[in-house]
Amino acid sequence: MDDMAAEAEEAESEDSETEQSVDTVKKDNNLSVEQSGEKSEENVSEDDVVQNESIDDRMETETSNVSHTPSLEGYSAQETEYARVLLMTGMVDSASSIIYISHYPAGSPVADGYEDSIKFLDPTTVIMGEYGYSGSITYASHGDGNITIYPMPSHWHQEDKSPEGYRTYAQEILDEAETVYVEPGNNRDIINIIDSVIFDYYD
Repeated sequence: MDDMAAEAEEAESEDSETEQSVDTVKKDNNLSVEQSGEKSEENVSEDDVVQNESIDDRMETETSNVSHTPSLEGYSAQETEYARVLLMTGMVDSASSIIYISHYPAGSPVADGYEDSIKFLDPTTVIMGEYGYSGSITYASHGDGNITIYPMPSHWHQEDKSPEGYRTYAQEILDEAETVYVEPGNNRDIINIIDSVIFDYYD
C-alpha cells in the first residue's frame, strides 16, 4: 500500500511539473509575440515618418521652384512672341538694343516694292536688328505656337532683275519656307530679352 501511495504521489508531482512547463512555454511565446508586434509597429511607424518626410521635402522643393519662376503677366503677348522667336532662332544679333518690328497684311508682295511679285498668303512679321548687319527674320504666325519662317535675303541680288526674275525668286522663297514650333522657353530668359531691348514699330 505504501508503495502504491508513493507511486501515485510521484505521478501527481510529474503532472504538476509538466503543467508548469507548458505554462512557462505559453508565457514565453506570448511575450515573444507581443515584443515582435511592438517592434513591427515601431518599424512601421519609423517607415511612415521617413516616407512622410520625403513627400514633404519633395512638395517643398516643387513649391519653391514654382514660387521662383517669374511670371510673364504684365508683358504683352506680342512682345513675348517676339522674344521667343528671337531666342529660338538666333537670327538677330543678341547685342541689338533696338529691335525693329513691322507687320504686313496677307497679300503683300514677297519682293517689297514690286507689286507684280508673288504674294504672301498670310500676314507676316519682320523682326530686324539695330543695324543692317544685325540680321532679320520674316515669319508668319499661325496662332498655335507654330510659325512659318521665310528665307528672305537682306538684299535682292539675283541676276535676273526683270519682273519675271523677281517673281521666280519670290516663289523660291515661298517654296523654301519652313514651319516650326516655337518653344515657350524659360520665362526668365524671355523677360531678360524684353527688358533689355526697345521694340520700335514702324508698320
